[in-house]
Amino acid sequence: GEGVNSSDTFAFLLLLLLIALLSASTVLREAWGDVTRNHFKLLLHVTIIVTAVIPPELPMELSLAVTQGLGELARRYQVYCTEPFRIPLAGLVDTCCFDKTGTLTSDELRLHGVRLPSAGADEAAGAAPAGDGDLVLFDRTGARPALP
Repeated sequence: GEGVNSSDTFAFLLLLLLIALLSASTVLREAWGDVTRNHFKLLLHVTIIVTAVIPPELPMELSLAVTQGLGELARRYQVYCTEPFRIPLAGLVDTCCFDKTGTLTSDELRLHGVRLPSAGADEAAGAAPAGDGDLVLFDRTGARPALP
């Protein structure tokens, strides 16, 4: 769904609800046998425990977390995102393809080469790549050559 990743949010809310129900059942079990306690007030307190576990400001806090991530991406890495609700999904990406030319003349993406990531510390620190030694080109048929 839109916004913060809905499956993660649902799992978090489910965990909060489980903890609230466990706490409420413990309070109810321990205090129900006490004849000096008002049962109506006891049920009211149990209801408050269950409803208070999910704070009303939680959607705002989740949005602030995404906004904070957006700010850090821009500040540290000069990565600007026009769709902030996609940030939680970015961790799932393992391959990126960029189409620099052809978008005005064709509606398809043809892969001509792949630049393999290098494990060099210089590139990780932001230095320019050493050269085209890690560039793997494809022929026009799309067949991939054997990697060295």
